[in-house]
Amino acid sequence: MAHDALSKYEAELAVWESTEVGEKYKQQVASQKNSMMIASAKARFLDKKEKNPANALNTWKSENQAAVQRDNPELQGRGPLLAKLKGLWSDLSSQDKQVWLDKAKQAMDLWKQRQEDWMNSPDGKKYRSVINRVNRGRKGGGKGKTKANAKGLAIPQKPERMPKKPRSGYMIFKMEKRQAGVNKFQINKDWMDLGAEGQKKYHDDSKERAYQYEKDMTAFMETADGKKYMRLKLAADQQRIIAATRKKFFCGEDIPVPPTKPPPSACLIFTDEKRLAIASLSAKEASQRITTLWNELAPEEKSLFEDKYATAKAEYEKALRAYNTNPKVRAFHKAEQRIKKARRTPKAAKPEKGVRGRGKGRGRGRGRCKASDSDAMGTGSDSTGDASDSD
Repeated sequence: MAHDALSKYEAELAVWESTEVGEKYKQQVASQKNSMMIASAKARFLDKKEKNPANALNTWKSENQAAVQRDNPELQGRGPLLAKLKGLWSDLSSQDKQVWLDKAKQAMDLWKQRQEDWMNSPDGKKYRSVINRVNRGRKGGGKGKTKANAKGLAIPQKPERMPKKPRSGYMIFKMEKRQAGVNKFQINKDWMDLGAEGQKKYHDDSKERAYQYEKDMTAFMETADGKKYMRLKLAADQQRIIAATRKKFFCGEDIPVPPTKPPPSACLIFTDEKRLAIASLSAKEASQRITTLWNELAPEEKSLFEDKYATAKAEYEKALRAYNTNPKVRAFHKAEQRIKKARRTPKAAKPEKGVRGRGKGRGRGRGRCKASDSDAMGTGSDSTGDASDSD
């Protein structure tokens, strides 16, 4: 019971994860997982890594900050002191600045060399391994960005006449501002400055577009292109869910391996043994030659190849039975059947057997069958008496 309940849960979870809410949840979980992996790698390995060297300005400020503060005691706080240092740096001549630029360049060159040595160290290699693993996962993700997923399951291309999903209120506002040449940072600030009353206009516009989109989609789904697209999309979604379910069941230790393809027939075994003899012939000539040689074999000679085929077939069927009876395989097949059943178009429920319509019941009222004379005379119950009275 527990195993069946787990299989049912995993199948229902796979179906839910294919929905828009499930996809969004998986993306959020994956993003959080990647952030935690990167933070853990930095805490483990970057503590031994040398920090980036300071540039020319920061190097000059660190060496002259104490002297400037001593010569200007009226400067109180870090802000005025940094402003004074920046002004003094601007007043330096090109030759004086070049001295500090050369120092910063020399420090950067030494840092790059030590950085390369660190990247080739055990800690550096482990850190790069974690970052590369996170980046590979990000490249493989994305919502609707690819035409096929990792399993090579083709996702149907949307027809040209298919209505496009409308933008949200914020996106309508953003596109309006971008066309006016406003940068993205100012757009976010302007949106927040609008407040609820100012944003209402764009939200209402988005709702109107969404309502029209639903009407257009309903009409589009009644067309031949819409029906074909939905049929292909449902099939692709089903295959994708099944592939994800297979990955969940066939993981960990003791993964069942299906047997190889069925063994070749006796004639093909004979062909394989005669391959060197027909290597110099063309494909057509080789096929004719093999057919002739096979037909010329005596029954006892053919039986040798037939016995080899029978032995290989018995071993294959034994391995196939062992694979199909494996608990993981059986659990996956049950989940697969649930997924296929869930994706089917529901049919109209049939009325239960024995349920009569209105006016055809056994109680009194219209539609009641009259009792025959033989029934009335042959029975003495109250119910038949009513029938006889009605006659």
